[in-house]
Amino acid sequence: MFFVRVTVPIVLFAVFSDAFRLNRGLKRGKRETGDAEPDYKWFTQILDHFDPSNVEAKWNQRYLVNDEHYRRKNGGPVFLEISGELEMTELTGAGLNYAEKFGAMCFKLEHRYYGKSRPTSNLSVQNLRYLSSHQALADIANFIWHMTSLNSFPAGTKWIVFGGSYAGSLAAWSRLKYPHLIHAAVASSPIMEPKPEFPDYFETVHDVIANYDVLCADSIYEANSLFEQMINITGGAKILSKMFRLCSDLDPRDKNQIANAANELSFVFPEIVQSSKATDGGTMESLDIVCEIMTDSAIGLPLQRYSNVDYILNSEVDCRNVAYRTMITLQRNEENFDFQRQWLWQCCTELGLFLTTPDSGSMFGSLIDVQYYLNTCSDAFNSKFTKSRVTRATEINRIEFGGKTFKGTRVVIVTGSIDPWKNNGIIDTDDPSVVKITIDGTSHCADMEPWDEDDSIPLTEAREKIEDILTEWISIE
Repeated sequence: MFFVRVTVPIVLFAVFSDAFRLNRGLKRGKRETGDAEPDYKWFTQILDHFDPSNVEAKWNQRYLVNDEHYRRKNGGPVFLEISGELEMTELTGAGLNYAEKFGAMCFKLEHRYYGKSRPTSNLSVQNLRYLSSHQALADIANFIWHMTSLNSFPAGTKWIVFGGSYAGSLAAWSRLKYPHLIHAAVASSPIMEPKPEFPDYFETVHDVIANYDVLCADSIYEANSLFEQMINITGGAKILSKMFRLCSDLDPRDKNQIANAANELSFVFPEIVQSSKATDGGTMESLDIVCEIMTDSAIGLPLQRYSNVDYILNSEVDCRNVAYRTMITLQRNEENFDFQRQWLWQCCTELGLFLTTPDSGSMFGSLIDVQYYLNTCSDAFNSKFTKSRVTRATEINRIEFGGKTFKGTRVVIVTGSIDPWKNNGIIDTDDPSVVKITIDGTSHCADMEPWDEDDSIPLTEAREKIEDILTEWISIE
């Protein structure tokens, strides 16, 4: 899932494969893309799949296609990679590796309201009512239905869907909801059980860092503990504001501002853990670098080391703007399709999964509570969001798709042992047609990355297992 940030706090994730460059400076990286613009295509999609009286309202949905490995005469399958809560990127990754083996045609479909797939002219609340996982699932089904006809695929051609993170959830849910269209699904790091809060995220990050370097974990804990203590002492907020180069002083009376600052300043460590790529050496170089700083007593107390890490990562800005009102202004922008307002809407109205810190014992303190997220939802969309409202919204999803009692068939669910989202991707089932794979030493959606000779042995073995499972399932009529 994606951390909705830029001092924007909310939730979820897509893959941070390029979030950190592994150089000494720890500068934030940019996604690397090829020189050539992908050959995007457009599909005429229905605006509201659940209102037959509004069937004439349509829009253009962007997709990609790759037929270089397709073996039509041999009855090759069709692979559909589902894009999630970010702009669609090129059709690359493990799906193409599988396609080469199976002779598959490949498609990739951009999610409504993200990237260039814009059903409406702006992101007003009135327009955002067409943004939901339910509409996205219907988009997938409608796309498959019409592409089968438009491409004259032979009778019996099998569609296999792939997705990672939120899109992994869509892959699993689409197989459950449309088994007559979708033969099987591979869901990588999915979110299977929407619920209002997800403190497990920070708890997993805590455990991963503690297991990797206990002194580093202790230092992070001490830094956040001192941060909380200083908020509550006279003059402490002003000292913190100067130490972290904030654009405006923290106000200890403004809980939203304090929570937003704590959220923004702490997320370097979860980002590193979630974006870790499993290599044959089994190390996390980015974590090595920040832990070297966090355990260097020559720099000063743990809180000073913490501010040092933040400075290195944000040295390109004159000051750090972590003001709550600034974040809300960004979230209220109805013209900006960069993903943040859309994703916040989905979290507030159907998915929840607010990344709160545990009540006690967390290395990240206790300042990031659920009320902060509810206030963000209310202020961004001019509507009162309560915990009971979000609880009911997430309950509707669990009733429809089963949550952790998911009952789909021919679904592979892949999680990483150090993925902060892993606890939400674990389901309770003994059904042999739902295969659960946990990859030791990997984080979020690692199995979806292009195959590499430096990949760890557990990651390589997991991909081989997925390939074997697909071989068996594709043979089923």
